Amino acid sequence: MIIVSDQELRGFLVERLAQACWVGVGEIDPDRLLNEYGLSSRDAVAITGELSELLDRPLQPESLWRYPTVNQLVRGLIAEGREIAIIGWGRGDEDARSQVEQEALERAGLFEPERLGAVVDESAVVAVRTGVDRLRAGEADVVVATGVSAGCASVVLKRLPDAERDGDRVLSVISELTSTEDAEVGELVDAVLDGDPVVRLRDASGAELVLRRVWASLADIPLQGVGHFALSDTSIERISLYAGELAEHLRVGSDALANVEYTLARQVARGPVRTVVVARDRPELLAGLSALAGNTSHPAVVAGEAAAVPQPVWVFSGEQPWFSLRGLMECEPAFAATIGELDPLLQWASGLHLRDTLLTGAPPEPEQEPAAQYGVQLALALLWRQFGLTPAAVVGLSTGRLAAAVLAGALTATEGAQLIAGQPADPKAPRIPYYESREAAAQAGHHLFLDLTLPRTEDPAIVFHRQLASLEALGHPLTPRAGRITDLPLRVRP
Repeated sequence: MIIVSDQELRGFLVERLAQACWVGVGEIDPDRLLNEYGLSSRDAVAITGELSELLDRPLQPESLWRYPTVNQLVRGLIAEGREIAIIGWGRGDEDARSQVEQEALERAGLFEPERLGAVVDESAVVAVRTGVDRLRAGEADVVVATGVSAGCASVVLKRLPDAERDGDRVLSVISELTSTEDAEVGELVDAVLDGDPVVRLRDASGAELVLRRVWASLADIPLQGVGHFALSDTSIERISLYAGELAEHLRVGSDALANVEYTLARQVARGPVRTVVVARDRPELLAGLSALAGNTSHPAVVAGEAAAVPQPVWVFSGEQPWFSLRGLMECEPAFAATIGELDPLLQWASGLHLRDTLLTGAPPEPEQEPAAQYGVQLALALLWRQFGLTPAAVVGLSTGRLAAAVLAGALTATEGAQLIAGQPADPKAPRIPYYESREAAAQAGHHLFLDLTLPRTEDPAIVFHRQLASLEALGHPLTPRAGRITDLPLRVRP
């Protein structure tokens, strides 16, 4: 975190405003309305980007117009950066403090966060105040603040901009730290979960916390296509036990599946043993979890152990069998969009209507086979890239050579189509190692291969995501999808 004083922020804004408006620094009055300087929207966007870097948090251009003067903008931005979010809680007996702190972290969707601080005091209010000070000073990114008088209560604290960036569920926001007359200490967790919009907690020393409660029911974010529900731990036995608990929780609960997927993904560091349940909906997820709990095999469950596995070599075989890929196009809009972009290019090159071919599954004419293989394998490769995966190298075989060359950076998609049409192109040196056989790649030290061909199946979307899950179970992280932290059954630390 970058700590910026109000004086530094004011100086930056005055200097940038003077540059943008072609006036001297001395002509900028911090109390004059910003719109009176004739600041353009383009300059506002540029200044907002520089402010985001300076403050180390995302800002929108409208921030400059939300506060009408430089001084008001400084006060507003400093106050926004000083707000602290409560994102998790736990409570129990005084002699079970470590368990209570672990429960609070797990409710926050965290397992072993980096730059974690811990504060313990007899007064929960003093513990929280100390934790807030540590966050504001940049000494930690996450703090567990615990009170241990007549029981034990913990809350997980995080800077509000960081919590919003990371998709945390914000239960309450600490908006003020003041000093008042002596009073009794309130119940910390009850205050966090209280229904009142503003809660005040005081301790006998006169310290006060003002909590602004923002916890509301989470929006039912729809699951986008096929979900990956990852469970990790130190052993498959522990995963099986938790799968049973999670299945029971989901049978009676109403958690949005996108939030369940997101919360489990945040806990993936619990251990090296990994399982992933691939599912479109709640019944499919429950079936996979139940199989996992019962130690029985299931086609939707993929297991593995995370290790230092290198990125695979992507193999473009040019042997995609022809059947309908409608299910994958409907499930993955990015795949359908790529097919839509390639379609007119391949119509020009060979007369092939790629979109219609993939929707119906009808084999292309023999003379259109190279164009069809080129289009579908290139679209599949770009879909893998959408999930955050990159190849260590590529292998191009038969009619898959052109698609491999495009992904390696030796050709553009248009140049690949030109070669299909019999027109010349000017290949460049590939940015990714390119081989014309698996043997050549193996001799270069590559031993993990991923074939971009989808086998004939009734549900190509599930097959594609099972391939993704296989890499995920080996420790390859995927680009996280939209979601928020939700309450799931708690697990004790291994």
